Parts: sequence; structure tokens; C-alpha cells
Amino acid sequence: MNLQPSTQTGYYTGTCNMTSYLPSEGRYTYTVIIMPGQVNISPTFTGSNEIRRPSGSLTHNCSKYMTEGTDLTCQCSVSELGSPQGRLQWNIKRSSQLSLTGLKREQHGDNYVCSLMWNRTVQQSLTYTLIVTYSPSQISFKVNNASENVIVEEKSPVTMLCQSDGRPTPNMTITDVTNGNRVVHSQPGGNVTLADPTVQTRYDKVAECEDTGEYRCSADNTIGSRYQAVKLFVMCKPRSTVSSPTPPTIVEGKTLSLELIAYPNSVIVTKYFIGSNNCNSETPASDDVFRVFCSHNPQLLYKVTCTVTVIKITVNTAGLYKAVVSNNLGSVALIFEALPQNTTGNKNSDDVTSSEFSRGLGTGLGIGLGIGLGIAAAEAVGVVLVCCWRRRQQKPKGRRENTGYNSRQDLSLDKVNEPSLASERENKSSYEVIGKSDTGQTAGYTNVQGSHLSSRKASNKTGNVYDGLHLQDVGVSSPYASLT
Repeated sequence: MNLQPSTQTGYYTGTCNMTSYLPSEGRYTYTVIIMPGQVNISPTFTGSNEIRRPSGSLTHNCSKYMTEGTDLTCQCSVSELGSPQGRLQWNIKRSSQLSLTGLKREQHGDNYVCSLMWNRTVQQSLTYTLIVTYSPSQISFKVNNASENVIVEEKSPVTMLCQSDGRPTPNMTITDVTNGNRVVHSQPGGNVTLADPTVQTRYDKVAECEDTGEYRCSADNTIGSRYQAVKLFVMCKPRSTVSSPTPPTIVEGKTLSLELIAYPNSVIVTKYFIGSNNCNSETPASDDVFRVFCSHNPQLLYKVTCTVTVIKITVNTAGLYKAVVSNNLGSVALIFEALPQNTTGNKNSDDVTSSEFSRGLGTGLGIGLGIGLGIAAAEAVGVVLVCCWRRRQQKPKGRRENTGYNSRQDLSLDKVNEPSLASERENKSSYEVIGKSDTGQTAGYTNVQGSHLSSRKASNKTGNVYDGLHLQDVGVSSPYASLT
């Protein structure tokens, strides 16, 4: 207590200070007794004479998640600090405000405590745990335990395994980039854990040739994303993408594109002529007949397109052809029917319209030709000649020129009219005396039986017999037109 006398009144004036622990809650009054004399004085309080504890719960406005690299500033508070007032402070500084700059991933999980001090004691405390979120930073994507180009055979097992970090846990997606970014597998994320997260997803399948391409594993959360790609190559032998009960038809001068699936896509083409008659043998086909060009799709590596171009087709070369497309795993046969172009006007033996050939070809295996031959002689004699003719790939020996099919002057029949052959004509057909040496091939008329013609009348009417041979009777050029 400090006292000072007052010269005017003769009294003393002064102040009285007291320090003590706070009592229990309530409103208090204090009396000052001055001794000697036991003078009671009612003091005047500076502040409140009420003792009241703080009320309410501690709270803070700190963000639940903080992104790596950002700054944190937040406040701790309570609804009532009490009387006399309590004090709020964080454990790292004597302040109700928490400030952290440049947050790092290593600070994740750190605890910060806000305390309410009153009457020199901790009345309440609140703990804030710092959670630092970050985008995926490490990703591992492997196909059959390999992280680069992977080569497998068709029908073999394939395992894709992808791992990544990140907080929140990332969404994991495996995508077939080559085939239109097709999602083949996905796993949702979004969980936030205190532990360092490492998530993984797995995808198993049996490899098909169409699976060839680039695969990408993506890991993404609300902060960012990361991905890794691996290329998968599935080896398979060539096969067609479509099936047809009948071979396609390609007319001379036209092309046809055929889609295949094959990997490796570097293929070799071997060409064969199957034929158009009853012969089942195959012979190599010339580049002059048709050509095949194969190319692969630069994006879809397993797709191969082979374009067949028919260059030159005649009656002798028309029919079924086969292009064998192969790689080091196997082959596929592409069978088609090649027909000549339509022609107008006169046709020689090497040209025929596509419709005529198609009708004559039937199933592409044979052709039959029926010929009715009527011979007018002095006496009425009916002879029917049926000849089965088989197309040959090699032309008859000798030179063939289109000098007119009905010219009888091209036939060398002098030997028929010689007297020395009269006896031979008695028992043989007039056509048998035409020797093979004259035409380079067997005469097609040797089947005419001599018994139907009297030798004398056949000898005398030789000219009339040949007059009856016309192109419209047989349907093909007379083989005697080439006799010189």
C-alpha cells in the first residue's frame, strides 16, 4: 500500500494492490481496513469483480487438406474467454494464429496443439493434424513384368500391373490407346490416409492379335495426374476378317481389297492358278495375270490390307486363283475367281464375256461343250458329233491367225482327192485322212464313223461335206482354220 498525506484536509490518500490465485467462480466484494483505528474503506475495482471461467469449445479454421507447396494461415478461437480473460496459443508460438509457409510433403502428419490458458492452467486444448496432399509423382506400369516393348504369342496370358502414389489415392485407369483410347480396366480412388499411400491395380487377359498396340496406365487425383505407356505386340498368323461361302469375282482390269489380321505385318504373297476344270492341281501364277500388294495400317499394326489387281485374263487363263499370304507364323489362302472383260463383235478363242464364262464355268471346275453337226450330202445322212473339249493353258503349236472361220481354201485336202487313197476312203471317214501333221493336234472329227457314209458318196461329195461346217454349229473356231 502506498500512502501520501493531503495538506489541505489532513488525510492520507493512496492505492492498495493485491495479487492472489483466483477463487472459485462468483462475484466478490473487498473491504480495506486501515489500522490503527479500524477504519473500513470500500475500494473501487479496476475492471470486473466477477470471477468466470471460459465457456464454449475450442475451434480452428485450419484447412483439412493442404496442397504441397502452399501456405497455411489459420486461427484458434473459443466463444468466451472468461473473466478475467483466458489466453489462446499454439504450441509452436504464443499466439492464437498458426502460420506455415511452403508446405512440404515431409510435414504431412505433423500435429499442432492450440491451448486455452486460464488461471494459469490449461482449460482446453485442440489438436490439428496437417495433411499434405500431392499429385501422383511415381508410377510403375508393367506388362508381364516388363516396362518396355512386350512381345507375346496369341492366346498366351497377359498381366498388366500398375502402381502409383498420390494423396488422395489416385484413380487408376488402363487404356488401349491404339484402339480409340478404349478403357480396359479402371479402379476408383479418392481416399485420404495418414500413411503414405501406394495403390496398385491389376488386369489379366488372354492375348488376341487385335490387342496389339500401346497401353497406358493413368493415375490421377484432384491435384494432378501421371501416366506411363507400354507397347504390346501379339504375334499371330494371317487370317481374314470376313468369311464368304463363295469366292469373290474380279474382272480383268479391276481390283479388290481384302482385309487381314496379321502380326508381324510384313507378309509374303505366293500366287497359284487353281483352274477351271476337273483338275485339282495348282500351278504358279504369273505376274502378268494378277498382282497382289499388301500394306499395314500405321496405327493399327495388326491390320493388313491386300489389294488384288487382275491384269490380263483369257479363256485359257480364266478361273480360280489363290494368293497365299504368309508370315513366319503361318499363312492364309485368298481364293478368287478371275474373269475376262466383256467383249463386243466377233470373239476369237481367247476372249469371252464375263457372263458367258461364268455360265460356262459353273462351279469353276469344268466346262462341257456339245456340238451338233448336220452334214448335207447327195443322200440324206444325219450325223451327230459330240465333243468334250477341255481348255488347255498352252496354245496349239503353230501360228494361229484370224483369217476367217468359214474359208474352205485354208484346208489342204489334196490328199483326200488322190486316187491312191480311194481304198482308204472306203472304210474311213473323210475327216480321218486329215493327218495330225497338218494341224499340230488331233483332229476333233475322228469320231465321225465311216459306216454312216458310203465311201463313194463321201469321195464325190467332199466339198459339200465341208460346206456344212459353220462356226455357229460348233461354238468355237474350227481347228482347221490354221492349216496352211
